[in-house]
Amino acid sequence: MAKENLSTKVESGYDTDIHDKYREYYMNKDLGEQEAVGLFYAGFTTLGICLGVIAGIILGHFKVFTDNFWITFGVSTVIGMFVGASCALLKNASMAMKK
Repeated sequence: MAKENLSTKVESGYDTDIHDKYREYYMNKDLGEQEAVGLFYAGFTTLGICLGVIAGIILGHFKVFTDNFWITFGVSTVIGMFVGASCALLKNASMAMKK
């Protein structure tokens, strides 16, 4: 009896509705927009890393940070990466709001 219950699948109206919503979403999805979002993430993250590296090099020349140059360099690079990713998130949100 349990085997029969597990082998048959009864589709309810809710399942069909969810399936139709997913189908509609993926049929109307704009691939160009998804590509643009990916490019924004890559571009802003790269820009943030570059700015973080530059900031790390500049801060590494001060007497306070000379002893810990690689730590300063690494921390500023990671901070730059997060700043770049956050800028990409903001751009993604603004694109979603326009839609």
